[in-house]
Amino acid sequence: MESKADSVFRCKSPACGKESCRWCKEPSHIPLRCDEVEKKSEKDMRCFIEEKMTQALVRNCWKCKRNFFKVEGCNHMTCSCGAEMCYLCGKRLAKGKYMEHFGEDKPCKLTTNTKAFNRKRVQEAGKAALSKYREDHPEVHNLELKYNPMGNGKGKKKKIRQAKSKRKRKRRR
Repeated sequence: MESKADSVFRCKSPACGKESCRWCKEPSHIPLRCDEVEKKSEKDMRCFIEEKMTQALVRNCWKCKRNFFKVEGCNHMTCSCGAEMCYLCGKRLAKGKYMEHFGEDKPCKLTTNTKAFNRKRVQEAGKAALSKYREDHPEVHNLELKYNPMGNGKGKKKKIRQAKSKRKRKRRR
């Protein structure tokens, strides 16, 4: 090792040359600190949740299978292939007769707060994905994500605050 201050151990073997963190023994992760690096189990869980959250936001045309999502406007969707569907429930709509589906006493409303609707669907999908992942992978049942896609305060910000507090305590000693 070149210096005790150096966090990275570099194997001197020309055949190897591997760089590892002296503190956590993982592959070098500079410029991140050890407590900021996602382990494989954390990354796998986060990616699974993110995928399910994305699927909740994205819709597929029933006719051409093209992906789309709505930012604003009414819930009557017309794909570029001509297929018509309801954004809320995904039901196919008869061409030109979409108002039979929308209304006060009908299955869906023609207009809704799209941001609130999408936010709710995505959050519900995230919670369901987390439960499903933990059910399928009991070894990570108590694992807390460093970078939580659901942003419920148990992820990155909390870990960063804890790490900063820990560094301040060390400096005072």
